[in-house]
Amino acid sequence: MAEANGSSCVAHCCETYMGPERLAYFRDKLLRWRDELCQNLPGHPESISAQSLPDWVDSASCTTQLELSWADRERTVVLIRQIDAALFRIAAGTYGYCTESGEEIGIERLMALPTAQYCLEIQSDIERRQKKFR
Repeated sequence: MAEANGSSCVAHCCETYMGPERLAYFRDKLLRWRDELCQNLPGHPESISAQSLPDWVDSASCTTQLELSWADRERTVVLIRQIDAALFRIAAGTYGYCTESGEEIGIERLMALPTAQYCLEIQSDIERRQKKFR
């Protein structure tokens, strides 16, 4: 999600880390992003029966399209849930702080990923642990 005036949030160096202006900025950014995702949310994929198609190639193509549609929809729904969680953290006054360590996540990281809930160190540890179990 590109933001034309995204640097305006970073530029307020004399503002406290997560003061009211920054929280309002991120809340607005998250709400706009959520609205955009909801407007473009893929509908329920058509339940065309692949068995009713005349040949196996058409049937396989239809099945693949349905699976891709469901996967795309699921990714969008997961992202909307992450945005909702970030909006909840804003309302609770914990946005911008790592949910595990309590450390600041950092403005630059939040600009790149407004739904971030972990500081870079904790996120790296989580990803390392996930790689071990793959």
